[in-house]
Amino acid sequence: MRSPLSPTLIAALVLIGSIQTAAARADCSDPPILSVLTGESLNLSALDSEGHPATYAWFITPPNDSEQQIPISTEPTTTFVASTPGLWSVELVVGYRHQAAGGGLWSSETCITVRASTVVASIGLSDLQIADDEELQLDGHESQWATGVVPQFQWLIDGHPLAYCNGGPPPSVPSDLNCAFPAAWLAPGWHTAGLLLTDHSSGESSLDTGDFEVIELIPLAVDFVWTPADPDPDQLVHFVASVTPQISEVDFTRVTWDLGDGNVVVHETCPLFYGSCLEWPHTYAAEGWYDVTLTVETIDETASRTHQIEIGDPVPTPVASFTTSPVSPLLLEPASLGFDGTCVGQCQWSWDFDDGSHSTVQHPNHAWNIPATYIISLTVTNESGSDTASRSVTVRNCWTPTPPVQSGSCYGGQVFLTAPSGSAWAWSTGETGRTISAVFAGAYWVNIDNGSGCWGHGSSTVVLANCGDPGGDTNLDGVTNGADLAALIPELTDGDGDTVVGSGGGDLTAPGGDVTGDYRLRVDDLLTVLLRLFE
Repeated sequence: MRSPLSPTLIAALVLIGSIQTAAARADCSDPPILSVLTGESLNLSALDSEGHPATYAWFITPPNDSEQQIPISTEPTTTFVASTPGLWSVELVVGYRHQAAGGGLWSSETCITVRASTVVASIGLSDLQIADDEELQLDGHESQWATGVVPQFQWLIDGHPLAYCNGGPPPSVPSDLNCAFPAAWLAPGWHTAGLLLTDHSSGESSLDTGDFEVIELIPLAVDFVWTPADPDPDQLVHFVASVTPQISEVDFTRVTWDLGDGNVVVHETCPLFYGSCLEWPHTYAAEGWYDVTLTVETIDETASRTHQIEIGDPVPTPVASFTTSPVSPLLLEPASLGFDGTCVGQCQWSWDFDDGSHSTVQHPNHAWNIPATYIISLTVTNESGSDTASRSVTVRNCWTPTPPVQSGSCYGGQVFLTAPSGSAWAWSTGETGRTISAVFAGAYWVNIDNGSGCWGHGSSTVVLANCGDPGGDTNLDGVTNGADLAALIPELTDGDGDTVVGSGGGDLTAPGGDVTGDYRLRVDDLLTVLLRLFE
């Protein structure tokens, strides 16, 4: 990548070249090149010239122009500004007072080429090798452009525009030139990143590139085998594991063998007596199926592998599987759940119908009270283990009734819910009439038979209000007497402060009511009732 440009011409310009006579200026072959930005001043100096020069002549030739015959300055130092982009030729001729062989005065000439640019791209990479789970940072802060230039930028990967980082506004300062993208977007291997700066006003562009390699990160994985393949109880079983990618065992921070019979072996360091953390011998005392798990941990990764090993000739572990008929039952329609898996020996079935109901029979029937989608789970267990299967079932409404209608709205008063007409009703409260008493606020639902065995589901939310009598009729029966105290005292002595338990009223009232009208259930309510009784 390019080095930052220098705005000042260095002393190398004035080193004396071959000595010539003043009669002719020699050609400067292969001069050094200095890169600058257009508009920058270059200080040219011949003060370090040797041999006590008498005269100085500076010749500046613009890009694509013929060699200049008239010097721009005859002073030891001068200033030069590269006003347009391109290659400028700078030539210094130094004259001396003493005679040269063959006549004439001695002279010396030296040259330099100045490459003037409006934009100079410079790209930096956060890393020359990067894993495919990391981000690659592209940095262009060392780029440069001339005063007044507003460059367009384009980031490239392997010669193609990187759309993720392109398309933004032109940068105001080089520190704005940066880009970060996931290395996983690229295939493993070597790639070339580029930064292209373009000055549309002059038509000049500058490209800088850098190479980097994407390294595929292979996740840690473990596996193991055992011999013999079909061991019997009390027979030595030899477990041997392998790890990919292959790493030294000194990189392990912990290796754990869970042998499935209650024995767990943990290696913080590899044991010398057996030679490897990845090998372990074990014997099983009884027939059965054992889940053996190996876990390998490094500083930043963990990998596990589990195999089921058969010792002797045990009963096979069960396989849980079932069907539902019908697949999508109607509301309150019994569905048959048929176990069609396998289980040998002493088997237990555990059904969860996702509505709070359970069963332990092999082939249950079940109906749902609310139309919804349920996840049914079956766990089958025998002496060798267990297996679980799940599937969804959608319970459909046979018809859609209108919501129940509320009448009355006072806590402790006469509040009823009336369902639409039908031939049978099943409420969430367990009641079966068309109209029920709703003494608690909250959600209610009812299933209604339309008369032909077709059930529909309706729901309603009961809202109750504070209807207490400031005169002291706490139970709202129309008279103030000892029954009002019986309704109020339990709410004041239940230990929950203002909260009303059993009436659904939150902080506002109870059967007995907020007789003081302050929207709180307090001792003041009791005093109000007592005063009313003894007036």
